[in-house]
Amino acid sequence: NWSSEKIKQLMQEHSNIMAHFDGIVTAQEAQARKPDPAIFEYLFNRYAVNAGETTFIDDQQDNVIAAQKLGITSFHLADSKGYD
Repeated sequence: NWSSEKIKQLMQEHSNIMAHFDGIVTAQEAQARKPDPAIFEYLFNRYAVNAGETTFIDDQQDNVIAAQKLGITSFHLADSKGYD
C-alpha cells in the first residue's frame, strides 16, 4: 500500500535485495489496497504469474492471510521498523 515514491526509495536503498524480485505492484497502480484480493489479481495479470509462483512479504498479518487464501506463499515480517 506504499506510494510509488516510497517504492522507488526502497528500490534505491536496497537494490541488492530488490534484484531478487521479478516485479512490484503498488496500490496506486492497481487501484486496490491490501488485503483486497483485487490487488493480488492485478499482480497475477500484470506479470503473467499464478499464485503458486508468487511470494508475498508483509508486516500486516491480515494482508498475509489474504494472500495465503489465494494460494500465495506468504511471510509475515513482524519487525518492519523504518518502513511505515
